[in-house]
Amino acid sequence: MKLAVLIAALCASCGGVILSAAKPRAARSKISMSQLSPKNQAAIEANIERKAGQVTEAMQEYVKSSPLVGVITLDDAKYCHDDIHLEDPKQWAVGDSDNRQSYWLLDYRCIFQRVEGLTFDVVKAGVTDDNIFQAPGVIITHRTANAATDKKPMIEYTDEYIEAHSKMTGNKSTQRERAVSPSTIGGEKSYTYNSDLVHKGLERAVYKLLARNVSFIVGDCGFDNGIQTIITKIIADARPHKRCPCLMSPLTMLPTILKMIAEKEVVLVLTSNSISFNEHGFKKLTGLDDTFGDILNSKQTVSVLGLQDVEGFGNPVASGDSVDLTLSQRQIPEIISARMKNLTAEGKAVGAILSECSELPAYSNKFREKFGVPVFDAMTAVSFVADSLKPNLAYNASAVADDGKPFKRETPSELAERMGWKEEPKEEL
Repeated sequence: MKLAVLIAALCASCGGVILSAAKPRAARSKISMSQLSPKNQAAIEANIERKAGQVTEAMQEYVKSSPLVGVITLDDAKYCHDDIHLEDPKQWAVGDSDNRQSYWLLDYRCIFQRVEGLTFDVVKAGVTDDNIFQAPGVIITHRTANAATDKKPMIEYTDEYIEAHSKMTGNKSTQRERAVSPSTIGGEKSYTYNSDLVHKGLERAVYKLLARNVSFIVGDCGFDNGIQTIITKIIADARPHKRCPCLMSPLTMLPTILKMIAEKEVVLVLTSNSISFNEHGFKKLTGLDDTFGDILNSKQTVSVLGLQDVEGFGNPVASGDSVDLTLSQRQIPEIISARMKNLTAEGKAVGAILSECSELPAYSNKFREKFGVPVFDAMTAVSFVADSLKPNLAYNASAVADDGKPFKRETPSELAERMGWKEEPKEEL
C-alpha cells in the first residue's frame, strides 16, 4: 500500500514513470515491478520515496512562503468566478481584489467567501454605534420588463446562495438555499436580510475562512472599513488563542499615510462614489475627524475625489457590470489632473493617492507613472499584511560589521557554529 501511495505521488509530480530499457519512444513497453529483481525493486522504491519527499517538502515550502488570504466578498458581487448562471458575467482587469489572479501574481494563495445578505448598499449605509446595519441587504434574482418603471429587465439569476467561489480543490461553487424566503413584487423577486441576519452571515463566513486556516482576512470593498471591528470581534470570539490578522479596507491605512506626507500636502482618496462616501460619514470610514477632509479648512489633509460620473466606470461599478477599461484608463487620470490643479491653486499638492474602490488597483501603475507619487490600494493593503507573515528570503542571521564596512559572508558551517545549530542551515540563494 505504501509503495502504491509513493508511486501515485511521484506520478502526480512527474507525469508517470516508464520502467524500460532505452528504446525508441514508439517501441517502449512498460515493465511491472514483479518482473524486476528485488535489488532493482528496492532501488526504484527508494527513488520514488525520495521524489515523493521532495514533492512534499516543496509543497510545505510553498505553503510557508505563500500566505493564504481569506477574502470576504459581498453577496451581490455577481461578477465572481463561478457565477455560471449569469449569461453575461463581469469582465475585469488584473488588480481587482475579486480577481484571484491579482493574488496569484503576487505569490499569495486565496480563498473567497461570500457573506449572505451583505450587499454594497449595506456596507455603504454603514452601522450605528451599536453595530446595527442601517440598511437591509436585498438580493434581486429575477426582474421582468415593466413599462411603468425605468428599471431595466435583468438576466435570470440563481436563487441559491453561492457561498464560496474559489476553493483550493477546484472551481466548483458551494451552493445552498438562502436563509430567508423570497418576495415577489411588481415582477421583481428578491430576498431581504435584516441586521441580525447580516451579522449571522458575517459570522458564518468568518468561521468558514478560519476553518480553512487562512493567514489573514481582507474585504473586497473599500466601504468594508465600517465592519472592521465587527470582523475582528468575530475572530476573537472564534479563536481567542490563535491570531488571524484582519484588514478589511485600504482606508484603514489612511492615518499612517497622512504621517508620510509633507506640510501643505494632501492625500487624494479616490472613491467609486463620493456621494456615498460622504453620506457614510468621513469619520466612520476613515477613523479621522471630519476636519481632515473639510475643503473649507485651510489645514485640510485629505481630498476625496468621486469617480461616479466617469463614463464607463461609475455606473458599471455601482451595478456590478463590466467596466470599460480603455475609457477608464484615459478619463480617470484626466479627472485626477484636474483635481490636482485645483489643489495647486489653493497652495496644496498631492503627496500620495489612496484608492478606496477595489477595482482601482488595476490603474495604480498608470497613476504612479503619470503623477510620480506613492499609490496605495486594496492590493497594497493585502501585501502590507501578507509580506509581514511570510519569510523574507533576502535576509538571514549573517554577521554585520559594527562599522558598517563590507564584511566577509559567512559560510553555512560558520553560521551554524556561531548560532549553535546542530545541523547546517541551507544557504539561501
